Amino acid sequence: MTTNPPTSLNISHYLLERKLLWTLDQAQAIHLQIYQTFRHTASLDGVECASMEGFLQSLKFQDPEMQKHVCTLVGKAAKFKGKKKKWWKTQTLYWQGESYPRDSERYQELLDKAFNALSENSSFRRALLATQNATLTHNMGKKKTSETVLTKNEFTSRLTAIRSRLQKERKGLEKWTKQKQLKN
Repeated sequence: MTTNPPTSLNISHYLLERKLLWTLDQAQAIHLQIYQTFRHTASLDGVECASMEGFLQSLKFQDPEMQKHVCTLVGKAAKFKGKKKKWWKTQTLYWQGESYPRDSERYQELLDKAFNALSENSSFRRALLATQNATLTHNMGKKKTSETVLTKNEFTSRLTAIRSRLQKERKGLEKWTKQKQLKN
């Protein structure tokens, strides 16, 4: 018996219950383990990041060597490493020797770059595509940019955009494959 995919997926449930990268079983939801405990590695500016959480927490440290270390961490270890950093007092985050005001376009571009790097990971792509067209939600985290390095909306909107891009790429590949088969 085939079940219909859910219309809405809560990212945090999938992360916690599937222990992938960033939901409940497919009948309930397919949720990405991307944010808190995901173990999908990505390389960003030559720095290997073991998780998105590690990358995000590393932004709170000004020292590039400490950032590289924090990028090796996953889940709670990453979260707690950056927890006591009071970056919100200055609203400044850092990446590889450069400072980024939290509310700047440059910071948004850095987040885009990080998520795009993550989208190169094949297990991440498979997990994200498995969500099909469900609305992605995330109930952990904060809404105000002044209180968090990644808001719920910044997270889910990037995942949704990447999923759309991947779906278009897959359709293009399927069309190309079908055309090639017809020629043979």
